Amino acid sequence: MNKLKILINNSKMFINTSNWKIIVLFLIIWDLFSLLYISYNQDYINGLLYCLASSLCSIVFFLLIFFNTINTYVLYDKNLFHIIRLKNKKEYLYNLIMNVLFNNSIIFFLNILILIVGLNFLGRKFIIYSWMNYYVPNIIYLFFYIVRYFFLIQIVSILNVFLVKLIGKKSTFLINAINCSTFYFSLYNPKLMIDSFNKFQLLMSEYIRFHMYTNFSLEILFSTIYISILLLICYVLFKFSIKKISKIGV
Repeated sequence: MNKLKILINNSKMFINTSNWKIIVLFLIIWDLFSLLYISYNQDYINGLLYCLASSLCSIVFFLLIFFNTINTYVLYDKNLFHIIRLKNKKEYLYNLIMNVLFNNSIIFFLNILILIVGLNFLGRKFIIYSWMNYYVPNIIYLFFYIVRYFFLIQIVSILNVFLVKLIGKKSTFLINAINCSTFYFSLYNPKLMIDSFNKFQLLMSEYIRFHMYTNFSLEILFSTIYISILLLICYVLFKFSIKKISKIGV
């Protein structure tokens, strides 16, 4: 309970910064653009999915999450009163990650909330039908998509914390820029049917875009495997980061 209280208090400190307010302002402006143009002529659920899955929206949102991660990272390291009370490097790194995840969760769910409110305001029709060839309601797929998106965003946030520790902010930004570029420049075949492990997708952008799998269970399985691989990479980078930190806060 005490840790949660500290996390919330730290979050209040981050929220009161001008950088956080700029990120939120840009998010609101971009979401309004998405609602008016990207979700145009779509029903409620499709409109929300298209606003999340659009290449341009994905690039903007991932970059906003990156900047929010860096903002949280820098401000957390400046909170020396809190840091000097930590026992060791692992606790420092754990608390830093928890602060980043908490703050990025706020941005993530704020993004969803803005889009939902906007779609309600625009009066989009709420229609339930089967998603692609899955024979599951589109609202179930929407829930799955949002959960997967949330996990991917948070894992990227963790990776960014480790990368900043290991190679610095500029190199980490370059890696994020390359990752974001795949959302727009990588070859995308909307007619591709993923039906075997030979077609397992390695780029993160392919788990943000819509792909047709032979069934819903296969998409869940492949998504779980992909997320597990990313978590394994996080664990490896965590070990390297612990060795890299010479003292708490460095």
